[in-house]
Order: sequence, then C-alpha cells, then structure tokens
Amino acid sequence: MKMATRIDVGGGVNEKRIDAPVDYVVYQRPLVDGSFAVMVLNKGLTNLTVDLAVENIGNHIVSRYTMFDIWEGQMIP
Repeated sequence: MKMATRIDVGGGVNEKRIDAPVDYVVYQRPLVDGSFAVMVLNKGLTNLTVDLAVENIGNHIVSRYTMFDIWEGQMIP
C-alpha cells in the first residue's frame, strides 16, 4: 500500500515551503484497483472554493470520476 503524496499546497503546485500560508492541501494516493483517490483538505475555518483540474492530477488520464463530501456524507453532483 502506498502513502498519499502531496500534489498541491494553497494554490502553489508542489510548494515546498512549510512556512507559507496554506488555505488548502491536495493529496493523491493510488488504489489497489489501479484508480486513485484525491483528497482536498481545507485548513481554514471558513468555507473555501478550490478549482481542481482533474487532468492535472499526476500523470493520469482521467476519463471518469466521482466526488464524495466526507463531512456531508454524500456524493457531489
């Protein structure tokens, strides 16, 4: 099992500075069936909108995807 990899930090792709202000973090992790999971973590105290282009996630060709809001416990249309 592989660990998740950080792929985006507060809007700066692969930003390595840990002292930079961070609104959100995006992680990616491969799954056993060859697909992968992506997590967007809002590190702030207020709602946040993040534009995430699925075609820019790693070196994957994305033909379909589903999104699930873990806090609301429901699929996102």
